[in-house]
Amino acid sequence: MTAHIRGGAEFGPTWWEAGKLGTKNNSFTDFIACGRHLSNTGVTSAANLTISGVSAGGTLMGGVFNRAPDLTAGILAGVPLVDPLTTLADPTAGLSTTLWGEWGNPNTARGYEWIRWYSPMQNIVRGVRPPPMLITGGRTDNRVGYWEGAQFAARLRAAAPDAASAGRVLYSIDSQGHQSGQGRFADLRETAFHVAWLLWQHGIRE
Repeated sequence: MTAHIRGGAEFGPTWWEAGKLGTKNNSFTDFIACGRHLSNTGVTSAANLTISGVSAGGTLMGGVFNRAPDLTAGILAGVPLVDPLTTLADPTAGLSTTLWGEWGNPNTARGYEWIRWYSPMQNIVRGVRPPPMLITGGRTDNRVGYWEGAQFAARLRAAAPDAASAGRVLYSIDSQGHQSGQGRFADLRETAFHVAWLLWQHGIRE
């Protein structure tokens, strides 16, 4: 299923405007509300719900976990922008000027306040055991540095209440990240790895 949360363009410009800049928080609360609705109506349950997001969608995944760690049984975050407060402050970074118009510029007081409120890296809650997570990065990615997901994984492990949580948060790195220059077979291998991880989380071993 796909959650058409505010900040997307599925329902026109008003829907998009209601999830940007000072209203960016609506994207996170909408997504959580969709997940809760699926569980409350019996479509699924938290034990059978896995969520995923790539790049800016990875920001969403990290923010959803920080706000609702019990929402899901697993999270797949592909090349996630989990430290927008730091990354977007650098005007030379690949996504900075692209996202300033939607998320705000953290070099301004207002932009800093908006992004600081939801930036996954700065809002990890200590003592909360994460669901199984697969976080990926790309060594040559010029949009989201591979170190961003690695640092987020390390901080999640450090914040968890027991050592077993280190095995629940996995970090995987490939060559390209946002770029697709490896060719279709490399893309298929990566997709197969992600699908295998998802199936494993739901008890499918063969």
